[in-house]
Amino acid sequence: MAAFMFATGIENSIPTIKGGRVRVDEMASCGHYRHWRTDFELVEELGIHFLRYGPPLHTTFRAPDRYDWEFADETFGNLFERELIPIVDLCHFGVPDWMGNFQNPDFPRLFASYARSFAARFPWVQLYTPVNEMFICALFSAKYGWWNEELQSDEAFVTALKNIVKANVLAMSAILEVRPDAIFIQGHSNEATKIIRTIRQMMPGNVTLLGFDQMTTAKFIEESGGPKNLEGMLIRSGFLGELSADPRLKQFAIAYRAKYPNADLLLPMVQYAGMEVLFEALRLAGDNLSREGIRDAFYKVKNFPTILGPVTVQPDGETMSIVNILKMEGGKQVIVKENY
Repeated sequence: MAAFMFATGIENSIPTIKGGRVRVDEMASCGHYRHWRTDFELVEELGIHFLRYGPPLHTTFRAPDRYDWEFADETFGNLFERELIPIVDLCHFGVPDWMGNFQNPDFPRLFASYARSFAARFPWVQLYTPVNEMFICALFSAKYGWWNEELQSDEAFVTALKNIVKANVLAMSAILEVRPDAIFIQGHSNEATKIIRTIRQMMPGNVTLLGFDQMTTAKFIEESGGPKNLEGMLIRSGFLGELSADPRLKQFAIAYRAKYPNADLLLPMVQYAGMEVLFEALRLAGDNLSREGIRDAFYKVKNFPTILGPVTVQPDGETMSIVNILKMEGGKQVIVKENY
C-alpha cells in the first residue's frame, strides 16, 4: 500500500428519473463503455495510480445470484495489468430495474450478496466504497424527489437511509469474509458518524477505517459514539495540530486555548495558516495590488513556512503541503508517519 494515495475517478452513477422510465447512466454519457481503454491510459499519463471505479450495477447485477461480469472482467483485468489500484464503488445512486429502488427492504441483503460475489471474483481488490454518498443518495431519492423512487416525505427518506446504510454495512461484512484485510473508504463526514456507529454495532471486531483531519474534532468524535468507536482509525492530515513540535504552532495553540478553552483547533489553525499565505502573497506583490497582481503573487509562494508546515502554491492554484498519517489509540491521536 502506498504511503499517500492521490486518486482520480470515473463516474458510474446510475439513478433513474421520470418515474423510472429514464436511466441516467454517466458511463454511457461520457463514452466510457466505448473508450475505457483510453480512459485508463489517460489516468496513467497523469501519473496517478489510484482510481475510484466500479462496474455498472444495473447491467452487472441481473437478478438474485445472477451476474453478468463480462464488462467488469475486461476492465478490472486491464486495471490489474496496468497496476492501477481501484477504489471500488459498488453502488452509486441507483439500483437495477428489477430491484425497484431504495424503499425495497430486500436491497441490503441482495446488495451484500453482490458485494460478496464481486470480492470473490476479484480477490486482489482491497479498497472499497460499497455505497457512495449514502446521505445524499437517500436525500435526493426520497426527500427531494429528484431520483429513483422520487418521493418527498420524512418516512420515505428515513426508509431509504436505513436501507442504504444497512446495505453498506452488510456489504462490508460480506467483503471481509472474502478479503479480511479489505479497507473501506467512505464518503462525507456528515454521514461518516452514522456509518461508524452502525459498523461498531453490527461488526464489533477489528475493521480498518480511513479518515481525514475533520474527523478529529470533538464534535465528530462525540457523534461517532465516542473515542472507542474510532479506535484504530488511520487519519490523513495536512498538519499535526497540538502533536507538532513546531514552537510557533504550540504558541498559537496555547494562546487560542486560553481564549477559547472549549473550541476545536482545527479550523482556526487552517484559517491562520491561510492568512499567513495571503500576507506572503501581498508581500510578494509589492506595489502591484491589483487583482491580477495579487493573483500572480500567489503563484510565487514556494515552500513558505506556516504554522502548519511549508506551503507551495502550484500553477493550477492548488496548494501543496506536507501530509501526515495519524492513528486513534486510546482516545488520542498518535503519529504514525510524519512529513510525507
